[in-house]
Amino acid sequence: MAMILALVGVLSGIGRVVHQQQDLQDRADLASLAVAHTFRHTGSEQIACRKGRRLVGNLEMMCSVDGDSSRIITRAELTIGMIPVELEATARAGPYLLGVDD
Repeated sequence: MAMILALVGVLSGIGRVVHQQQDLQDRADLASLAVAHTFRHTGSEQIACRKGRRLVGNLEMMCSVDGDSSRIITRAELTIGMIPVELEATARAGPYLLGVDD
């Protein structure tokens, strides 16, 4: 019985990490699209990144604009039991350039 409870606890923790990572990625994707769109219309990286900041909420975020492309990195820390888990998501938005690698 104890083994089953331990297994349920581990699986629950894994599920929580996966869910949090997906939420983090969704927020990074949305912010990156908003930053690229806003930058295209305003030409201001500061205004564009401020809009992205509002979309990610209280998460740690790094924002940059390079030409027509935006890049967002979001980070969060999650504690499962007593184990801290650091999560990170990266998203880019802008025109696709054939043959250009990151």
